Amino acid sequence: MFHTGWFIESIATELLILFVVRTHKSLLKSMPGRLLIILSIVALLLTLFLPCSPCASELGFVVPPFQLLGIIAGILILYVITADIIKVLFFRKAAI
Repeated sequence: MFHTGWFIESIATELLILFVVRTHKSLLKSMPGRLLIILSIVALLLTLFLPCSPCASELGFVVPPFQLLGIIAGILILYVITADIIKVLFFRKAAI
């Protein structure tokens, strides 16, 4: 279970941080390109599919319970909000 949760959280974090670090502006004030959004969704869906796929046991994955996915989603939301706030504050202070 830990291996599966770590895999999902790590990939999802990297995908979401792409949206945070791509600009100096706040995440909410800068719209990413359509291709970045599409490819990120595809990568996230593939990440969520792998633990449920026929090759999951060969990869060391188990089907994650919804509670684990909810915890991971909460961690991701807090991480992205924190990273975006720190980024904005950093560039605001650097401009002074």
